[in-house]
Amino acid sequence: MSNGKDPDPEIAALAARITQLEKRLDGEKKTDYSTFPEI
Repeated sequence: MSNGKDPDPEIAALAARITQLEKRLDGEKKTDYSTFPEI
C-alpha cells in the first residue's frame, strides 16, 4: 500500500523507460547533426 511517499512500481518503471528513451533521442540528435555539416 502506498502512503504517498513511496513511488508506485508502475510509475518507477515508466520513469525508467522515459529516461531510456530520452537518452536514445539524445544519441540520435547527435548523429543527426553529423549529417548536416553545413549547419
